[in-house]
Amino acid sequence: MLHFMKIFNPRLGHLGHCFIYLPLCSSCHALSRGIRWSDPTGGFAIRDSYWCDLLAPLSRNQEVNPARPVALAAMMILCVAMAWMWWHLPRQLQRDGRVKQILHWGGIGSMVITTGLITPYHDLVIYLAGFLGLNALFTTLYALQAAGSKGLFVFGLFGAGLCLINFAIYSTEIGLIGLPILQKVTFATMLIWFAAISSGRYIHPSGSI
Repeated sequence: MLHFMKIFNPRLGHLGHCFIYLPLCSSCHALSRGIRWSDPTGGFAIRDSYWCDLLAPLSRNQEVNPARPVALAAMMILCVAMAWMWWHLPRQLQRDGRVKQILHWGGIGSMVITTGLITPYHDLVIYLAGFLGLNALFTTLYALQAAGSKGLFVFGLFGAGLCLINFAIYSTEIGLIGLPILQKVTFATMLIWFAAISSGRYIHPSGSI
């Protein structure tokens, strides 16, 4: 029981979930078949496969997607980890009022909506979760800058820029060929940033907003 509670420690919760999530992702990639855009018979590929493809009931070759159950588990674990982080982040930043509300409603709300990726309303889920998530993200950057956490602020600003580029390409389909790779670079960048925030080592709270 004590070990279980340590996994959900406010500062280590996101890191602990990452150790579960990343191996599940690797399993998904190994199990996947027929989800490449360039080759419907091939498995997951960084250059032309999207992670959302792993959640589809059927692969692009219209066969049952064997990676889906593992992908669903990975997604749920990630969403729980992120929601847990957004819940505790205001306390770590020693922020209250508007900042706390935005981080709770925006961050947690985006994770709840993200679970809708398993439904046929993929595009709507992306836009709604993205809108709430970006609100929470930029509010976090604002709080980090006010707290004097320059390193986390700059790294997070870089990640936020990548997120916006992802949305721009997704919405306009300009440069769509590079989106699968950009998606993974963005995800890795944000995962590292969130893990650094969850550790609490680089946050220097000062005052309140």
